[in-house]
Amino acid sequence: MQNLSQQYEHVVCKEDELIRNIQTCEEIITLLLDYIYKQNLDGSANTMSEIIQSIHQMEGKMRGDLLQTRIEKTLLSCQMKKYAPPSLHG
Repeated sequence: MQNLSQQYEHVVCKEDELIRNIQTCEEIITLLLDYIYKQNLDGSANTMSEIIQSIHQMEGKMRGDLLQTRIEKTLLSCQMKKYAPPSLHG
């Protein structure tokens, strides 16, 4: 059971980190779009678009990792539930 608990805690930390990283990507994309608008950088549109697309791709990969992490966390939770002592409240 201890090993399952440690694995679960590790997965929870991984989930938290992925969520923070996804939020960071979203914030950076918003900042870049705002920067383009405020600076009227239509001449650099292709370069800025490539940068934003790259960040978006990174975010997409992280979202896939987050889904896998949540699946892993759910499966660990199910395993832990099997070994939990019966509830006193029935």
